[in-house]
Amino acid sequence: MAQVLGMRVICATRTGHPTPIKGYLLPHTGDHDGHIPAKWYTTTSADSLAAFYANADVVVNSLPATDETRGFVDEGAFRRMKDDAVFVNIGRGDTVDQETMIRALEAGLHAPGDADTVTEKPDKGNLRIGAASLDVTTPEPLPANSKLWRLPNVLLTPHMSGGSELYWYRVADLASINAVRVVREGKGGLNAVRGKGED
Repeated sequence: MAQVLGMRVICATRTGHPTPIKGYLLPHTGDHDGHIPAKWYTTTSADSLAAFYANADVVVNSLPATDETRGFVDEGAFRRMKDDAVFVNIGRGDTVDQETMIRALEAGLHAPGDADTVTEKPDKGNLRIGAASLDVTTPEPLPANSKLWRLPNVLLTPHMSGGSELYWYRVADLASINAVRVVREGKGGLNAVRGKGED
């Protein structure tokens, strides 16, 4: 969808290699062969990941919550992002250093070089981003006293950005496909989070 809207899509994954999608897709949608991202970066190389952050106007985090991903989007990540970058989190709240993100968002409300902004460290990058759209936070529900409620450059949604009018039809469709794959064919389930996945 991003590409159709004229965006240049780049991607950071563990391998950094084009990855064909084997999971469930709606008919006639998706990037089956992994050709859409114009460039792939790897999360296992600090230099590659830094280049990814530095080249993205919009950073979309879809990481699951695991021991390896907890706090993955940290101060170093926010310092590598462009000063006007938009950070979108549709993954899990604990994959982000939320306090550091808040500091970067607060700095984004000021012009670079303002005396009130103490986040500038030229040798390590600026701790400043333009905005954030957050479908997940830490904790959930977000406490009433969180600064995120009051920041004008933050859009909060109630952990339901994946919902749509056809969501439950898609869930039923995937469950039906997986019942046949797993029970009748002895294959792995599509879109498996844990256990035996696609064959």
